[in-house]
Amino acid sequence: MSDCMPCEESLAEYSPLTIYLIKSGGDILIYLKNNGPNIIVIKRLVLYREWSEGGRTINYLRGSDFIIGGEVVEQGSTHLKYRASAANAISATARAEYFEITGRSRACEIDLTQKEIKNDPRKKFARYL
Repeated sequence: MSDCMPCEESLAEYSPLTIYLIKSGGDILIYLKNNGPNIIVIKRLVLYREWSEGGRTINYLRGSDFIIGGEVVEQGSTHLKYRASAANAISATARAEYFEITGRSRACEIDLTQKEIKNDPRKKFARYL
């Protein structure tokens, strides 16, 4: 991220999602890193490229365009999501539109060695079954 503005670079660690653009030969590789505790679902990546001969290109990328893992970026993981041509490009920027899955169900541990389960929810509703 050495090409990023110092302000954005210092705030990146506080963002749940970090985008890394890496030039590899004649391509741009777009990596997404999930820094947060929640699963991130990418709705759209916007890739902006400016060309040496003039002009700009904006690509709106969705899950079917992604290379690895579809739309989901799990906690603590980094995924290569897209590869684009960088031939004759002088700059590139990417932004992501996403949401975080924050809801988690919980389950209590049970002792399976007991003959009868304490607080069996089926007993409460048995007369309705």
